[in-house]
Amino acid sequence: MIIITGYGNVENAVLAMKLGAYDFITKPFNLEVLRVTIQKALENIKLKKEVERLRFEQEKKYKVNYIIGNSQKIKEIYKLIDRFALVDANVLIQGESGTGKELVAQNLHIRSKRASQPFIPINCAAVPKELLESEFFGYEKGSFTDAGKQGKQGIFEQAQGGTIFLDEIGAMEFSLQAKLLRVLETREFRRIGGLKKIKLDARIIAASNIDLKEAVKKGNFREDIYYRLNVLSINMPPLRERKEDIIPLAKSFINEFNAEFHKNVKGISPEVEIAFKSYSWPGNVRELRNLIERIILLIEEDDIVLPQHLPKELFENKKEQDNQIQDWNLERIEKEHLRNVFEFTKGNQAEAARLLGIGRGALRYRIKKYKLDKEKFV
Repeated sequence: MIIITGYGNVENAVLAMKLGAYDFITKPFNLEVLRVTIQKALENIKLKKEVERLRFEQEKKYKVNYIIGNSQKIKEIYKLIDRFALVDANVLIQGESGTGKELVAQNLHIRSKRASQPFIPINCAAVPKELLESEFFGYEKGSFTDAGKQGKQGIFEQAQGGTIFLDEIGAMEFSLQAKLLRVLETREFRRIGGLKKIKLDARIIAASNIDLKEAVKKGNFREDIYYRLNVLSINMPPLRERKEDIIPLAKSFINEFNAEFHKNVKGISPEVEIAFKSYSWPGNVRELRNLIERIILLIEEDDIVLPQHLPKELFENKKEQDNQIQDWNLERIEKEHLRNVFEFTKGNQAEAARLLGIGRGALRYRIKKYKLDKEKFV
């Protein structure tokens, strides 16, 4: 929107721009000035559309998924991602294996001004230590015995303009940490065997499943590089600390694998919901996703996920469930079970009564007793 007015003043101009106007022109105006303003406005719209298109292409390319969950801890993660995406500082993501650290890194990249450029991940624990340096910095042809005739770009060159994700940074060799520190300080590097300095234009996001602060105290990780990486930090909570996200995650994975394997599994039974919420999930979100994938693959008919579809370990790990039950009286257990059933039936009382094996009158009595009529189930 471009505003043309005969009542121009600074206050009105500022207000118009705050409300979304592209420009504010006062009468009498010059036609050439108006033409240039319109041209710039159209170019601005075109640029915004191109950025959106590139972001969409990047999401498809890297299969970026959004973080699922409504728990308070995940809402805090959303806020940090939105804030950190606006700046270009280094980010350190810490959390147990399988909590979604790479997913957070991808979302930081996609929401940043670097979204149209490469996102290059490397697992520092998976690459042999003798190859890590060449993977990072690349090499010139003939710089060592097996260097090859063409040389090779390292991830720092591949990621120019974009983002480098250093996963499991705590596993990096001590000697390589010093070289990485040099790059972080000077923002430049050389290929192995090369003389030319290359300027680094990439954001660094690192992740670790070990407490790097403790690793620093034990002498296993350099303190100086820790503080260089830990400019901004995100701590991913384990799944057992955000149990309210387990069922939404499970349902999302069911939809994902239904589409992939051409199945039509409709959901999970109340008994399975209880088992899922009682289990400690040592492998976190990755374990839940892998389990749902296996269930959808093996389930023969379009149905809901039942207890017999679950592996034995979900029922063998009783410690947490037993601890909870010690603190629960019978009424609390019954209320929780009713709530799970209502969530499953989306508040349908007739269906809930059928699943529970009780009459409508008995169900209405319990709804009133536990004040479930004041809750919404969707």
